[in-house]
This record gives sequence, C-alpha cells and structure tokens, in this order.
Amino acid sequence: MSDKIYRYMAADGNVRVILAETTAAVEEARRLHGASPVAAAAMGRTLTAALMLATELKANGSITATVSGGGPIGRVCAVARPDGAVKVYCGDPLVDLPVRADGKLDVSGAVGRQGRLTVVRDLGMREPFTGQVNLVSGEIGEDFAMYLAASEQQPSLVALGVLATREGVVSAGGIIVQPLPGCPEETLSRLEQLAPSLGDISRRLKEEGADGLMRKAFADMAPILSGEVEAKLRCDCSRERVERALISLGPGELEAMMTEDGGAEVCCHFCNGKYMFDCRELGELKQSAAGK
Repeated sequence: MSDKIYRYMAADGNVRVILAETTAAVEEARRLHGASPVAAAAMGRTLTAALMLATELKANGSITATVSGGGPIGRVCAVARPDGAVKVYCGDPLVDLPVRADGKLDVSGAVGRQGRLTVVRDLGMREPFTGQVNLVSGEIGEDFAMYLAASEQQPSLVALGVLATREGVVSAGGIIVQPLPGCPEETLSRLEQLAPSLGDISRRLKEEGADGLMRKAFADMAPILSGEVEAKLRCDCSRERVERALISLGPGELEAMMTEDGGAEVCCHFCNGKYMFDCRELGELKQSAAGK
C-alpha cells in the first residue's frame, strides 16, 4: 500500500486536518542510510512533518525542515515538495540509544534539546521565507507545533510517530489539526479532549488505517476529504546539478581539486549517490567558471 498525505475539512469548515501515512518512505530512508531505530524515528518524524506542510504549497514550492538540537544524531534535514516527493538525512544515522522507561524510542535524547527547528518555505519566488524556533523538547512533533504557533501564528495540534525495530519500520505517520479563525469554543474544547488520543499516531494508523482513524477520532466533526497525494522518498540530485554546484565554487577551488586531489568525489547526503570527476572534467568546469 502506497504512502499518502490526506487533507480534510471538519466541523463545518472550522477545522483543517492533514493526515500522513509514511511507513514506506521512512522504511526506505532507514534502509538507504542503514539507520538505527531511533535515527529512523527522528528522520521519519521530520520527513512526515515536512510532507504535511508541503501540501499547502504550489507546484514549484518546497519545504526544507532542519532540526539541530545538539544531540548525538547531529542535524536532521528533510526536503518535501507538494507532489509528495521527499528526501531526508541525518548527521549520524548509526547513533543508538536505550529505549526510554516507557519503552519508546528516545528521539529527544538523540536529537538534543539545545537548538532550533528551522523551516524554509520556498514558494518559487525570489526569496524563500525562513522561520526559526527554539526546540521545545526535541521530540519533533511539539517543536513543529511551536513553529506553527510562533512563526505562522497558527495554533496547531501536531502528532508524529514512527514505530521501528531493528528489523525495520512497522508504521509511521503524523497528523496536524488546525482550528481556523472563528472556530467555536465548543469545537476548540473538543479538540483539546481529542489531543491525548492522537499521541500514539503510528500505532493508531497501523491498527485503524487513515480512514478508520478519521472516522473514530473525528466522528462528531463530519470530516470531508478535500485532497490527497501519494508520497514517496525520492532524491532529485543529478550529475548536472553537481556540476553547477562545482562551477559555483569558482576557478581557484576547482584548480586546487585538480592539483592537490587529482579529481573530486561528491556524495549526496540524501541518497548517498556518488559523482566522480577526473582532472579533465574539472578542467572543463573550471573554464565554465572562469567564463561566468
């Protein structure tokens, strides 16, 4: 079954819900990076949140979400597009920590709590919009909720989850619930009551599926599906893009690669793809850089 991002309107148009099933994408990221369960969880929560935020953008936009908390996992970065494409990496995918006392993966211990969540919204215009917030907990879901409240003035319930073992990702997904301006007090109270039941979102998605979860959790709000998009882990790196990046370094840096290193190897953090350039190829790129 393919991953999907669903958009709903509920409570007579007073509540917006974005629901994501991302098990396949997170499992592919785990496999690609050889990640431990806790690293898979950190990458999975981040890519899921980025995918949900990206559904609001136009076709040529993107969301880049970076979590830097000072923990042993290093930086976690995900880039998502409104067509459902997403890519992700972390500094140390092999980092491994004991589970918490409650049996859950220690994501905040891996991520750290002394840092920031940075979200870059590229709308395809001249300058992207960048928002930053200090991390609340390093659990990532709470941190995205803080970002939406502080940077976008949109109070939101955000739940993210990855159920992972050493054998693989069993279930992954997330939900964003947003009361819209003018939302009645009784609906806001209902959302507050609903919040605890969405905490274990990955397990609920595994047991109930997206449709079942919406029917049970939002039964009294008459949710209406307004759109859906298939999600997939996909890197957009290419040799041509790497060549442009090398040209941007300038003739001097390219000359140093030729004389000191005898060539260059460029590795994509997101997919581990490697691009090799010998001295002849670097010389051609140097000419292009000099002619800019």
